[in-house]
Amino acid sequence: MNTFSRKFLLIYMPIFLLTVTVLIFMSFLIVNDISRSETSKANRISTSYIVDTVDRTMSEMEMKVLQELELENSYNDFLYPSTDARSNERYYDVVNNMNTLINNYSLIDSIYIYRKQGDSVLTQSGLVELNAFADANFLRQRLKEPESRGWSKVRKYPEANTQSQVPVFSLSRSLPIPFGQDGMMVINISKYRLERMINGLLSGNVSYLDVYDESGNQVFEFLGSGYLKKDKVLTTIHSKHLNWTFQSGIQAGQLFSWVSLISYIWIVIGIITIIGAMVFIFYMTRRNYRPITKMMNRLQFLQLPITDAKLTLKDDLTVISYALDNLIEQTTDYEKERRNNEHVLRRQLFRGLIEGERMEDLSERIERMRPFAGDAKPKGFTVFIVELNRYGQFQQNFSLSDQNILKYAVMNVLNEIINDYHMSGWFEWISSDKLGTIVSMKEDIPDKTVLRAVGEKCHSWINEHLRISLTMGIGSVVTEPAEIYLSYQAADSALRHKLSLGQEAVVMSEELPEQSHFHSYQYFQSMSQFVREFRLAGDGWRLRLDAIFQSFVNDNLRNEEIHLQLETLMKILEREVGELSDTLANRFKGQQWDEMWTSVVQASSLHEVQKSVSDWLTELFQTYVSVNESKSYRALIEEIKKYIENNYANPDLSLKHLSDQFQISGKYASYLFKEEFNTKFVDFLVHLRMNRAESLLENTNDTIQDIAMNVGYANAITFGRVFKKVVGVTPGDFRKLKNTEKK
Repeated sequence: MNTFSRKFLLIYMPIFLLTVTVLIFMSFLIVNDISRSETSKANRISTSYIVDTVDRTMSEMEMKVLQELELENSYNDFLYPSTDARSNERYYDVVNNMNTLINNYSLIDSIYIYRKQGDSVLTQSGLVELNAFADANFLRQRLKEPESRGWSKVRKYPEANTQSQVPVFSLSRSLPIPFGQDGMMVINISKYRLERMINGLLSGNVSYLDVYDESGNQVFEFLGSGYLKKDKVLTTIHSKHLNWTFQSGIQAGQLFSWVSLISYIWIVIGIITIIGAMVFIFYMTRRNYRPITKMMNRLQFLQLPITDAKLTLKDDLTVISYALDNLIEQTTDYEKERRNNEHVLRRQLFRGLIEGERMEDLSERIERMRPFAGDAKPKGFTVFIVELNRYGQFQQNFSLSDQNILKYAVMNVLNEIINDYHMSGWFEWISSDKLGTIVSMKEDIPDKTVLRAVGEKCHSWINEHLRISLTMGIGSVVTEPAEIYLSYQAADSALRHKLSLGQEAVVMSEELPEQSHFHSYQYFQSMSQFVREFRLAGDGWRLRLDAIFQSFVNDNLRNEEIHLQLETLMKILEREVGELSDTLANRFKGQQWDEMWTSVVQASSLHEVQKSVSDWLTELFQTYVSVNESKSYRALIEEIKKYIENNYANPDLSLKHLSDQFQISGKYASYLFKEEFNTKFVDFLVHLRMNRAESLLENTNDTIQDIAMNVGYANAITFGRVFKKVVGVTPGDFRKLKNTEKK
């Protein structure tokens, strides 16, 4: 028996036997303590969960009631009744709100509201006097202690229209919230419903639970269905919110009954299992070592660079592991290097084909790399260039990983559509936003309508499903690989005319119009006329701008030529109007200028370019007009301000009213007001009205309706909504607060 067998049998086997034996004996010693400890922990967790659930349920219900009292105005209407015809409707609203709370929270048995004015109580059944109310004694006791915030003890609550009484817990809150003394709301929680909720959370087969109030009286008692007797208390938790104490434990006679099932038969089965494992390990060691011996004999012929001291100990498994790791590492490195080299060579070949580099071994390299599918020689080639429009926005909208996924999807879609037309494609990203595709024709050379159909189908699918805007340039068809660069140049030239050619998604090189003799000086006269119309502050500059863009289309300008002409136009305009003020000069630099010019450069159509330029020029024109009128508009805006201050109580005061009064447009009046006082007309008007309303509420006894009309509102509802939004409280609450402060 060799080194491996002896080490396995003399070291691993005794350790295995010793470990199994110790675990068997220790399991009998600690199983009882572990079980009790885990059971106590589980009991504590379950009891804590029950207490937290009850606390959370009662707290949420209490907070919901407080929110209802704060937000719902019908309760205040009940506390301070009016003599109008809608008083009964208000009572119905309060009852409806109380019924909604009862329906939303199943623990609530009943709700009633006491009103000090009139000494009456409103229940779900109707309005009764306090002396005739069945629960009057409890209510009087609570009225003597208005600061009491806790839940009451268990008490008997008489049900409406019956002689029966139900056990409940009660919560009372003075009205209005938070420290009012004009009424009180009482919420009764059914003891039976709370008991059913706690019972549903309790593990009834093993545990028991007792609940005591602050006086030590037992409130609930929960016993399991298999109850024998209560064991000692394991967990005691006090609920600060309810002021209750929860005590729980385990029912005796149930927890450890399973331990009695352990008997000597399990010990015998364990010993037999250990002996069988020893025999099996010994047998398998002798049987499985023969292949290892053969493997070691073969590895002796390898010249391994042994640098690890462990290998000198003649450890068979270590030698085998080292040899396998060495071979796998060499194979992986070789495969990785081969793939990288192949990918680099393919990219170099692609670049060489589209750039027209002279390659004497071109046919040999194509034959070796086989970039085109199929064994037959292609009959023709063409180049598709796919350009992603608004690439800057594309980078902002998607993460780097999502960009790579979308680019990969574009390649796959184009490949599948090309294959549907019995052609094959070779794809490489020639730049971050341009995908170059060399299309090879397997059969007869298709005409340009087929190539356009391929491009349009690809564009429509990507635009519909991937939501990516792109433009595709298609070059001419060539018959030899060495002529592919001519097709690439034609496709690239087609893309350079995408702005002047309109919004076509697919541009065929063969459909390009003849290049006109373009000279930059031809546009100088149009630009000068545009600037002159702009300085005259009329609308003629818009027509001049349209004429310039129409000239771009008529002259078939390339994209870079259009950008150059627009840049020249902006320089001339900056020189003419930028000297008038710093505000105008700043328009030609900064973030707004950068955003406008970026949108021009990244635009995919001439229409988008014109829109970006026109919008920016419109803002510049407004600034230019305001600068010219700066000397006259200040007096006008001051006059408008004084008019508003003197007529703010007029309910018809608006921008249209000011427009009719001062013979200017409402939009222009709003613009002047914002520029001069850095606030909106509406905000200024509301501020004046609210200041006057606060003064009237504090110093007069006028009704809310009269005050609303005095400050320019037709009704008290609109006035109250605006007042609360601005001041933070309702007009009535504001008056009460000010009266309290005076006292």
